[in-house]
Amino acid sequence: MLNTLRHDLALLVYNLRTVNKTATYAKQLFKAIEDKIIQFALTIYESEETHNNSLKRLGNQHNYIVQRCHEYVASSEGSCASIVDICKALSIPHRTLNYSFHKATGTSPMQYLRAVKLNAAKRELITSGLSVTDVAANYGFFHMGYFSQEYRRLFGETPSMTRKRYADRV
Repeated sequence: MLNTLRHDLALLVYNLRTVNKTATYAKQLFKAIEDKIIQFALTIYESEETHNNSLKRLGNQHNYIVQRCHEYVASSEGSCASIVDICKALSIPHRTLNYSFHKATGTSPMQYLRAVKLNAAKRELITSGLSVTDVAANYGFFHMGYFSQEYRRLFGETPSMTRKRYADRV
């Protein structure tokens, strides 16, 4: 069953990336669905024992660590956190964080952290009047070339293109 869910999720992501994204509405819809997929990926492995807030049995501990990491990174305190900062905040070794992410999501914590920060940066580019450089710095990207490269890899356009496309909203 889990393999079927993984396959369906991968197929959905592939189909979403191939959708014609020319219309503004389609892009907003694509982003909303993409956010839901990320949320789905983070919760797919949770057990039905959500009433228990303490550490779960070993099989679910990896999911619990990923969930705690997500909550920390989404908070104002963790918005510019590095992997080392996350490990300190969660009081876990780097290896445990890596293993938990690979086990629960199939990705590394660094890839996850970069995607979360880039998604937040995109939302800020769309809604604020800050310069692209300021937005990048707000999320810990101090090298504009790297920020632009990773942004384009994730969203298929540069930060400046996003800003121009949504210029009427600011």
